[in-house]
Amino acid sequence: MLVEVGRLLPDRTVSVARAGLGWAEQKSNFPSRWQFPGPIFGRAYGEFVRRGRIVIAPVHTDVVIDGKQQPGDQDTTRTCELASAGTFFLHRRTPFVQQVYEEDTECGFWDDAAELAEKIRHFLPLERKRQTMAPSARRRTVPAYSVPARAHEVLTHIETLVKGDSSQWL
Repeated sequence: MLVEVGRLLPDRTVSVARAGLGWAEQKSNFPSRWQFPGPIFGRAYGEFVRRGRIVIAPVHTDVVIDGKQQPGDQDTTRTCELASAGTFFLHRRTPFVQQVYEEDTECGFWDDAAELAEKIRHFLPLERKRQTMAPSARRRTVPAYSVPARAHEVLTHIETLVKGDSSQWL
């Protein structure tokens, strides 16, 4: 999918950095200005995504394992990490993420390479819009989706099960 995005965004107009394992080996498939710094972890990851004007949150919605279609992902850790870091991001459109964020007020959504390229071209010159949307997404995720908040939800669910009918556990 990103190879197609590379074809849709002319080399001279957009600079892209794609972190993670395995991308450097595919460098020849992408525009020459695209950078592949490899995996980035911890504090360096937050600093890396904050430097981007637009950050992409890909999700693998079409998953086939051993020839069998699997449900695929609705979100990833980036779904909340990017907002928590205060970055502007474009997220793959899924039913779950549409419940978490408001499109075009907190982040942008996309379905395919053509729409992603169009959204990048649309939002790239709109600095003030991006600077308004990023804090809105952050307010949504911090503290609502923090580790302590999510742990509290799990604990509440467990307490409900323990107090209720134990047959629910089977």
